[in-house]
Formats: sequence, structure tokens, C-alpha cells
Amino acid sequence: MMHMFCCREMNRFIQDPRDPIFFDPFVREYYLHVEGSTTRITFAFCPWCGSQLPHSLRHELIDIIETEYKLDVPIFEVKGNKLLPKEFETDEWWKKRGL
Repeated sequence: MMHMFCCREMNRFIQDPRDPIFFDPFVREYYLHVEGSTTRITFAFCPWCGSQLPHSLRHELIDIIETEYKLDVPIFEVKGNKLLPKEFETDEWWKKRGL
């Protein structure tokens, strides 16, 4: 199995849908999903190898939407928002900006 993440263990946990650890490429966030809720516990470091993970881009996303598009949109309403370009449907928004 090819390693897409920082180590074999992180790769295994993220690739297995039965595990509660996920990677959200939209906001570049590694997190633990708390079952039965909408809570995400984000990781700054890999719990297995200790590597520092890229920081989440949640705040940057909201800042860009507010400054570039003059919109006040909750993060859960960004995808599918007709007032925003299609780049905000995927991780294209941050890759395009070199974040």
C-alpha cells in the first residue's frame, strides 16, 4: 500500500472507513470524528509518528470568502453556495492560492 500520509499507521487509519480518523482535503484537516455528534477533534501532530501535520485552513477559507467575495457564509454552507465559484466545492480554492 502506498503511503499518502505521514506514516504507515496514519495511512492505514485514514484509508479504513471503519476507523474514526479522517482527512478532509477541503480544509486540509486531520480529525477524529466523535460518534453520535458533529464534533471534530483536529490533530496538529500525527498520533503515531509525531510528525507535525499541515494546519487546518478553516479560518483562511472564511477570511477569503469575507474579503474576496464580501460574504458572511458559515463554513457548512460554503460547498454548494451559488454565490461562490466552483473552486469552493473542492480543495482547489486553497491549492490555487498556494496555501
